[in-house]
Amino acid sequence: MQGTAEDGYVRDLLASVRGLRDSYPNSTIVLAGHSLGGGLSVLVGSNFDYPSVSFSGPGTVLTGYKIGMDGTSYDTSFTIVPDRDVVPRVDYHVGTVQNIRCSAPSAPGCHSIATTCCELLRSCGDPYGRQLTVC
Repeated sequence: MQGTAEDGYVRDLLASVRGLRDSYPNSTIVLAGHSLGGGLSVLVGSNFDYPSVSFSGPGTVLTGYKIGMDGTSYDTSFTIVPDRDVVPRVDYHVGTVQNIRCSAPSAPGCHSIATTCCELLRSCGDPYGRQLTVC
């Protein structure tokens, strides 16, 4: 990695995932996160070739280049982008991008993970018939 101000926490995150991989060698690891954590899940997933899910995360192409990581894994990343959420509009996304509607009354409400979960339940359903209390 390049020596940048950002590489401290990224280096720690890579070490943590490496530790998980070494501790559980027969397990499947899937990285997921919301907002900045979503962008990091894509970057780290690309580094290890692990699947990642990003909820409202920023793109990773230019960010990955800036910190010396390849954030361009097309095969392993999946990003959910709610309408009117501004955070996923930062940088370029790779992999699968799924746009979803947002019924929140304001743009900041569209960045809420609770709003995203409610929309996913509304559009995809739940075979067990559960409802989130925030919906």
